[in-house]
Amino acid sequence: MREGELHRLCRPTDYLSSECGHVFPGIESLRWFIRQNREPLAEAGALVTINRRVLIDPEPFNRVVLEVGVARTRNALSVGHG
Repeated sequence: MREGELHRLCRPTDYLSSECGHVFPGIESLRWFIRQNREPLAEAGALVTINRRVLIDPEPFNRVVLEVGVARTRNALSVGHG
């Protein structure tokens, strides 16, 4: 992320109100996802911590959500057929 892109950062509650927020049924679900996937989210630049507040960069966050979902689906299918 470059300096001019800071406007993209949003609070988790604002993310839930965005066009992609429907993926999570509520704030606790979103927080759980962040806790469970903190490493890939951080590596992708999807989370930014400023003054001890976690902010979301929606573009990389959405990519990680999709990648995690696809991986979990593949794992579930391989376990079911294994």
